[in-house]
Amino acid sequence: MCRVEERDGGGPKPEGGADRADPSSAGEGVGGEGPGVGVVAACRRAAQRGDGEVAAAAALGALAQLSATGPLSLGQDLAEAALQSLSTPGSELGLRLRAQLGAVQVRAGLGEEAEALLEAVVHDARAARRPVIAAQAGVARGVALLHRGQHEAAEAQLREALALAEQGRDKLGQADALTELAHAVGIRGGRFAEGEAALHRALREQRSAGDLSGEALTRSYQGALAGIQGDFPAALAAYQRARDLARELGDRRTEGLCEGMLGNIYALTGDATAASASFRSAVDLASSMGDLAHEALHIGNYAQHLQRQGAAEEAAECLRRAIDIAERTGDRVAEGNALATLGAIEAEAGDLTAARATLHRGLARLAEAGDPVESGKVRCRIGLVEVAAGDRAAATAQLAAARATAAGLALGDDSELVRQIEGLAAALAGD
Repeated sequence: MCRVEERDGGGPKPEGGADRADPSSAGEGVGGEGPGVGVVAACRRAAQRGDGEVAAAAALGALAQLSATGPLSLGQDLAEAALQSLSTPGSELGLRLRAQLGAVQVRAGLGEEAEALLEAVVHDARAARRPVIAAQAGVARGVALLHRGQHEAAEAQLREALALAEQGRDKLGQADALTELAHAVGIRGGRFAEGEAALHRALREQRSAGDLSGEALTRSYQGALAGIQGDFPAALAAYQRARDLARELGDRRTEGLCEGMLGNIYALTGDATAASASFRSAVDLASSMGDLAHEALHIGNYAQHLQRQGAAEEAAECLRRAIDIAERTGDRVAEGNALATLGAIEAEAGDLTAARATLHRGLARLAEAGDPVESGKVRCRIGLVEVAAGDRAAATAQLAAARATAAGLALGDDSELVRQIEGLAAALAGD
């Protein structure tokens, strides 16, 4: 089975993320870190008596904490109840609450619903001349579009959000937009120098304002850029620093993201024990929060690690779970990566026909997401399947496509894509 150990204090975790919170049990966040019982109760009482403004203000305060600690389902319940009792959803308070609700929905896996809500908030906030709120909603919408594979639309939305934050002279809003823009153009788009420049600028603003939570996320993205380019020591240092900072702040969201990425680095550098521990922690944190957007990613990466360790059956079960979550949330990258690992397992089992079909499905998802690095890796796996099937022409075509992808990126010799290209070339030479 796909086993993920529970983290101390995390509590039981249902498959596919947390269930929607029971109103009668709403209280402190997971591990006792979220909003206190008083805040949650005040929000519910105000909503029940129709005092929308009080309910909305309380829900905003709760959401600010729940977005970092979980459970996200509780945040959605509070925000939706407050909005129902708010007579002026187009007011500044209503716009802020709708923007925050949309951001939480993105991470809870409600991609299409969240994207539609956030698009409306951007429109309404711009019409109301509230550029700061429009920027906040725009950043969240950009992330939603990125998860759903709409790379160009995501980049355009994030650039618009940056301009709106600049218009509103919101330094932290600018930092948030720059951080996610770096994700779009650097981590997903392969324009590493542009991504690094955006992160450096974001970090300056966050450190100046004392935004430690934002700094932790930005440093985690610096680790991602370093890891993609093959600088594993720099990636390890960045992830560890970001994780420790997030843990100190009680920011379970960023802590889990860093644990998952640390698992990748440990796996690539040969520390299988540390990799397993980090992956399990990452899955546990995401699941306990109801953060489906990251749960599918972490389960898929953990499955890839299991596959490398020879635990093919357990890996395949994890992958089916990751694919199911990714299909429900519309996360093209998580789905594509999981399909790629499943295809590799099918190839190892000797089912080259199934492997070829699964890998091409994964490649299609990653191409939709505009992810050149991961697409290049899948092409190498398809090439190895073609070598095993005796089709040198098809394998050579995949090698040429992977090399063309790598040539357009500033990758180090130790990057995983370069290693896989070398492996495919060696397989062809030895065929």
